[in-house]
Amino acid sequence: MFISVGTVENLNNFLELNPDVPRELAFVEDSANYDAYKAVGFKNIFEVRPVPIAAPKMGWDKWWPYLNNIKRLVPGGDPLTESVRRLGGTFALNGADVVYSWSDSVPGDHPAPQTVLKESGLLEA
Repeated sequence: MFISVGTVENLNNFLELNPDVPRELAFVEDSANYDAYKAVGFKNIFEVRPVPIAAPKMGWDKWWPYLNNIKRLVPGGDPLTESVRRLGGTFALNGADVVYSWSDSVPGDHPAPQTVLKESGLLEA
C-alpha cells in the first residue's frame, strides 16, 4: 500500500509517471493539517535533527522530467509547501498488528524492502 500527502490530482499525476505502482493500492492523505501523518508520528523535516541531504544521483534524462513535473506533483506547485517538507515512513502489518515501523529522517530515507520483511518476521531467515 502506498499513501502520500497531497491531493487526488497530485496522486493521479504521480501514478501516471509511475505506472508500476498499482492504482488500487495508492491513497492520498489530503487533510489540511496532515492529520493521519501526524497521528503516526511523522514529522516535518524542520522538526527533526538536521541531517545532510544530497541530491539523488541521476542523469538529466531523469532530472528533466522530474523538474518539469513538480507543478503537477506538489500541491499548489510550490516546492517549499508543507506537503514537501512532511516526512513519511514505512510500516509492516501482520493482520491488525504493526510488526515494523520506520520514520524517515530526510526525504528518500527509507529501509530496504528485505530489511523490512526480515525485521518484521514476515520473511523467514
